[in-house]
Amino acid sequence: GLGNGIVLIIAALLGCGATHKQNRFILTAFLFLAGVVFTLLCITAIASTLSLSHVKAISELNSPQLNALTGRNQSTYRFIRQAYGEIYNTAECTGGIASFLSGKPSFTEIECKESKAIAKTLNGWLNADDSSAITAVSFSICVVQAGLDDEFKGGIPAANAWCGSNTTVIKLVDRWSLGILIALWIITAFVLIVGIANCVLVSGNKKKGKVIAVEKPQGVVYGQPVHGGVQVVRV
Repeated sequence: GLGNGIVLIIAALLGCGATHKQNRFILTAFLFLAGVVFTLLCITAIASTLSLSHVKAISELNSPQLNALTGRNQSTYRFIRQAYGEIYNTAECTGGIASFLSGKPSFTEIECKESKAIAKTLNGWLNADDSSAITAVSFSICVVQAGLDDEFKGGIPAANAWCGSNTTVIKLVDRWSLGILIALWIITAFVLIVGIANCVLVSGNKKKGKVIAVEKPQGVVYGQPVHGGVQVVRV
């Protein structure tokens, strides 16, 4: 999230300064921050991978099947539904009410006071999935389920709009989530590589800091016989 990004920026700045100055203290501090960021990114990436598996599972279901979800798949579906309701409600949208003629749904146009762009997007999602298999019965169940969710905002109009868009929205979330997850793992791998390189720098600085004392050999005195006496030689 934002917090991880801020920590990563700080760590990167420290790393640049440390590498340039070869400062052991800053290198060590950067190594610590890189380790923290790597741990947070790993946790986030693993959690996102698990969540994506549930998004992938429900993205392959049609509208009636989404009404019968259980367990983690149901929780994932509810989370996406609540996010849709939050957008609908925050933008002060109205419309999206369904009516069924000859078994096929039609929807009133969605209008949003706060943003025409949001209204255009929500209208583009309405009844856009030909494989959704919406029926009057499955649609009614979907609306009731949304209405019973205390955290779903926007009331019956938002519930109608959601139930006419749910399969389209979930498929979009699945595609976007995959791209974000790949980017997240790439960033995680990059931080790991930076951390390893920093370890090498810290290790190199430790070796440079060691001073090896070599004792100077003392001279050796011995006598060498020469003509007429003894010559003293110092080595």
